Amino acid sequence: MEARTERQSVALVRHRDGESSVLTGVTVHVERQSGILLLKFVARGDIHRLALPEPGEFQRAEELWRHTCFEAFVDGSRGEGYREFNLSSSNGWAAYAFSGYREGMRSVDGSPVRELNIERSASAIVVRTVLEIPYTDGDALILGLSVVEEDTRGRKSYWALAHMEDGPPDFHHPIAFDLSLFPVGPA
Repeated sequence: MEARTERQSVALVRHRDGESSVLTGVTVHVERQSGILLLKFVARGDIHRLALPEPGEFQRAEELWRHTCFEAFVDGSRGEGYREFNLSSSNGWAAYAFSGYREGMRSVDGSPVRELNIERSASAIVVRTVLEIPYTDGDALILGLSVVEEDTRGRKSYWALAHMEDGPPDFHHPIAFDLSLFPVGPA
C-alpha cells in the first residue's frame, strides 16, 4: 500500500503587541509525507524594510529567534514532548526537543533540517524547508507555525497561527499549536 500525503495552507495572524509591521501577511503551505514535513512560508510586505541577514553557509546556528526567523513547532500524539525548528534567511537553522511546555530543552542531534531555500523579492520572502520529524506515519501531529519579524529599525512583531488573548507572544504555549495533521500511514 502506498503512504498518503497531507497538504494544507494556513494564514498566520500578528500579535496585537507588535511594535511595527512591514509585513502585510504570512501564509504557510504544509505538506506531510512519510517522515518529513515540507514547509513553505510566504511573507508579503515591504521586504526591503525587513531586517534579513545575508545568505551564508547552510549550517546549525543559535539564537536565530532574536531576529527575523521562521519557526515550526511539531507535537506528536504520543505525549513525548515537541520539536522546535528555527530557520533564518542567513541559511542558519536550529532544532530543539522539549519534554514539555518550555521544559527539558536540548539540541536535536544530526541534521533534521534537510533543506533550506530562501527567495527574496521587493514584495515577498519565501522560505522553503524540508524537516525530518521523529514521528511515525501513524501519529497524528499538531503544529505551531510562527514568524518573528524584525524591521531595519529593530522593531519586532510576532506572527503565529493563534495567540493568547492576554500576555506577550508565546509560540510555545499550547494555544499556538493550532494545525492538526492526520496520520499518513497506508490508506
